[in-house]
Amino acid sequence: MSAKKFFLNLPIAKKLLFVSAVPILAVLILSVVTYKSVQTFSLDEDRLNDVYHVQQASAEFMRLVVDLETGFRGFVLTKGPQFLQPYQAAKHRVLQLGNSLKHLVKDVEIQRKLMESMQERVIKLMADKDQLIERVKKGHTEEALDYIEAEKGRLLMLAIREEMAQFDQQEVKLLRQA
Repeated sequence: MSAKKFFLNLPIAKKLLFVSAVPILAVLILSVVTYKSVQTFSLDEDRLNDVYHVQQASAEFMRLVVDLETGFRGFVLTKGPQFLQPYQAAKHRVLQLGNSLKHLVKDVEIQRKLMESMQERVIKLMADKDQLIERVKKGHTEEALDYIEAEKGRLLMLAIREEMAQFDQQEVKLLRQA
């Protein structure tokens, strides 16, 4: 009741000032709330954009690994040099893309370690295949066929695919947390 008496006893100029301050205060509070909402939306949009880039790059990484395998097998089976072109293109790009992916996930230790492991496997896969391609060029196709029949490349591919699945699962998990 004393607040009511206080307001009634104020001069008219102070009452008008007080009454006009209420909407200004409301606009100020609304502006702060809106600003915070826009900031949150912007951060969420940035995170979604990052997730999109990581998912796009990881899919391309796997396509390149498959191109390595396909080009190698095509060359071994046909001895046609045209099959080496996609192999060589994939070989050049896959390591660059792996480094880009490592940079994109540098703050997420699990994904960074998975990417490092995948790159090590890809380097091993390429070293094996490079050596076998040279042997095929020299007429020793049986070594490459033995490699294929022993499923050494297939086992490396399966390990890379498994790690990429874990990598992608981590990305989905991070997306849900955002």
